Parts: sequence; structure tokens; C-alpha cells
Amino acid sequence: MAILHATGHMLQVAAAGSGSVFMANVVKATEPIIGTLVAVVATGTTPKLSTTLSLIPIALGVGIAGYKPGAIELFSFSSLASFLSCFVFALAKVLAKNLMTPQMKRERRLDAANNYALLTCCSTIVLTLPALLLQGIPALATAKKLTQNSSILRNIFISGAAYFYSNNCSFQVLDLTGPVTQAVANAAKRVFVLGAAVIFLGEPITTQKLFGSALALIGVLLYGLSKTNTREKKSSNTEAKEMSNGNSSSIKRN
Repeated sequence: MAILHATGHMLQVAAAGSGSVFMANVVKATEPIIGTLVAVVATGTTPKLSTTLSLIPIALGVGIAGYKPGAIELFSFSSLASFLSCFVFALAKVLAKNLMTPQMKRERRLDAANNYALLTCCSTIVLTLPALLLQGIPALATAKKLTQNSSILRNIFISGAAYFYSNNCSFQVLDLTGPVTQAVANAAKRVFVLGAAVIFLGEPITTQKLFGSALALIGVLLYGLSKTNTREKKSSNTEAKEMSNGNSSSIKRN
């Protein structure tokens, strides 16, 4: 879990740092597609028709946003890193669903904040040795130079803290809100990130990119609502079955 968590975030940061933040986040909208494919292969579950249909606007939107005459931006390092990040996180979700059962979370008091903090600590331990082996001496020399420039150190600290608390808040929001709110919030979050990339980073945006990203985000919203509807139906069927079994047992005893 820690290795997947660390790898996913490493690729996500690499995607945003090596290319367009706007495009990296548009590619992140393919999470439902990759997650569905991984779930089908790993668990053999077949998605509902409505869920499958909601993936179409996501695929079309990302394709439209990433296409430009003579080249396809989806094949850049930034986009590929973002795709791989989605794949790694999808694997982590499947593994977490099998290992971290509700009963185990209750017994070990793993609420949303504790869960993310534990994953972050384990990921830090996993990354420490490779980081020292690959970049230890050059990083130490750079750190000595940075001590003379407090503004860079301050910005690095603020960036790291903001990244941690952003993901920490996401975990807690998922734990506190209902499924429909989660679906809407997930789509809205990407709108805000894309807007921030344009406003604060000055990234150029074309009508084609705007249309493609909007189409993909609509697909993300539809996917979230479809999954919510599926979960609610499954929960209702389970409750009805339990009530039916309880009534049958009462009749037999009588």
C-alpha cells in the first residue's frame, strides 16, 4: 500500500512539474476509466450500463483536449506520468478495499485523517532509502546552497504542507459527506484546479481545450452519480434480504 501510495503521488507531482498543470489535471479525469478497467481485471466485476456509458464523454473530452494538429499532447511525459498515476492509485484502491475492511478500521481506529497520515508516514519510509541512494549527495549540496536563500526554503515548505493538507482534506470530506456530494465535489475540484492553472500560472487555453475538459468533467460527474445510484440499490437490496431472512427465522421459531 505504501509503495503504491508513494509512487502514485510521485508520478502526480512529476506530471504537474514537467508540463502543463492544466493538461495533467485533464488527464487525471480518466481515473474512472482506468479504475473501472483495473476493477474488471482484478476482481471480475462488471460495471452497470449507465456507468459504462458515462465513461464515453470522459474519453472523448480528454482526447479532444489533448489533440492538436501535428501532435497529441497525451503522449508527452507529463500526460503519461498522469496516466500512470491514475493506474497506480486504481491498484491501491483495489488493494485497500480487500485489506482495509470496515471492521479492521474500527478495531484500529483508522478514521479518514489517521488513515491518510499512516499512509503518508509509511510512504516516507519507503521513499527515504531510494532518495538517499539516487540523490543523496547532490541533494545535500543543493540544500547547503538553499540555506542562504530563505524564500526558496519557505516556498518548498509551504508547497509540501499545502499538498499534504489538500489530500488530507479530501480524505476527510469523503468520510463526512454523502455519495452525491462526493461526486459533485470531485468534478468541482477539477474545475477549480483547471481555473487556477489558467489564472495564477498563466497557462494558455484554447476553445478546443476548454470544450474537451468541460466534456470530460461532465463525464466524471455522471460517473460519480451512476456509481452512487448503484451503491444505493445494492444497499437497499441487502437490507431487504436481511429483513426477509429475519422474518423467515421468526416464522420458523413460531
